[in-house]
Amino acid sequence: MSSEGSFAENLRAVCSERGWELLPSGVNVVHPDGRHQLVSFELFENDGRRLVRLISVIGGAGELRQEHLEQALRANISLAHGGLALDGDELCMTDTLWLEESDPGEVEGAIAYLAKMADAYEQILFGADTH
Repeated sequence: MSSEGSFAENLRAVCSERGWELLPSGVNVVHPDGRHQLVSFELFENDGRRLVRLISVIGGAGELRQEHLEQALRANISLAHGGLALDGDELCMTDTLWLEESDPGEVEGAIAYLAKMADAYEQILFGADTH
């Protein structure tokens, strides 16, 4: 099975087990408090190896004051996985996995952590549940 097929199989299994909604664009994670967070996927290649980038949008960076963006950069050092980044005009959480080496536990852990942290930042910075 291809590494993309293996990742897709792991993703389906994790979503089924956790009750997450698998969408064509990613995974919709619904938190116990009813809030939700979308984690999308982007496949790419680096030095001949296939990777998957996980991205969860927090909100529009243009809506934030400069000090909030600086605080986001400072917060990166304390994150257990992934990091805060700008994707175009959007502040997001992102992480990267080796496609061929990802297993269900790693996929589940990365999605759960990104969804939890991105949602927490969205709530703190924007007071919304948009993404």
